[in-house]
Order: sequence, then C-alpha cells, then structure tokens
Amino acid sequence: MKTVRAVFEDGVFRPTEPPELPEHSVVEFEPRPLETDPVAPSIGLRDEDWPVTPEAIAQHLARMDRFESLEMTAAEEAEWEAARQARKDLEKSRFEEHAESLRKVWE
Repeated sequence: MKTVRAVFEDGVFRPTEPPELPEHSVVEFEPRPLETDPVAPSIGLRDEDWPVTPEAIAQHLARMDRFESLEMTAAEEAEWEAARQARKDLEKSRFEEHAESLRKVWE
C-alpha cells in the first residue's frame, strides 16, 4: 500500500487522491507536515535532528548566539499587548458557548 497524502481542512483530513482502501476502513496514522508543503511548513528541528554530541551542541549554541534578540519599541509592545487582550476578551466572550457545545458532546 502506498503512502496517502492529505490536506487538513475544516477539522478533517482529506486525501489528495483516492486511497487504495475499502470503504469504512479504520486506519491509524501520525500526521507529519511535509517540508515541501507551503500550507503547513515544518518549523524548527525534527526530534531526530537535534544535536546530541557535545561538539554538535556547541555548534548549535554558537549558531543561536548569532541571532539578535527581539527587542520591541514601547509602541510595538503596546500594540502586541492590545492584541493579546483583544484575543483574551474574544475567548472569554465565547467561553459559555464553547462550554455548552462540550457539554452536549458528553450527554
């Protein structure tokens, strides 16, 4: 059986081509974003790519030290904090609705 590629959309994995499976087959899979996928690019290092030897760790740390730290201006920080607060307020306003939908799942 060949590998099945799928796109995650609206909470559902949709195969990009018909899989070679009988209808209603139960399958198990571990989602893994493809590095070539522009919709869900891989971010950072995969677990197996982290350095494990002292030399490799030292090289990795040296590469990290070359990056400048992020420093925001007061205006940028205020804008960021306002966006965080707006998101928090939105989530709080939708809490009861979300809680009710979860209650219905368990009834």
